[in-house]
Amino acid sequence: MPPFAMWVRGKDDLFKFFALTRWHCEGSRFLPITANGGYPAFAQYVPSGEDSYLVPWGIHIIEIKDKQIYHVQNFINTKLFSRFGLPAQIHR
Repeated sequence: MPPFAMWVRGKDDLFKFFALTRWHCEGSRFLPITANGGYPAFAQYVPSGEDSYLVPWGIHIIEIKDKQIYHVQNFINTKLFSRFGLPAQIHR
């Protein structure tokens, strides 16, 4: 997951990752979108420091294989939001 030098594989690694980083994501909201020719994806908005709205943080693309999540690709790039026609901020 650039820009982080790490590898998260399996539920144990995922649990450790979320246990360390969940503080950043608390209060987030995800909007469903599609990406890369139809893959399910989510646009993540995080708290802005203002109580009334959330701001862009990342796009998460879900690859499914055999009816299970096979891979999650994360793009931590707020410039992508406009390419998807997403708003610059959303209300909580």
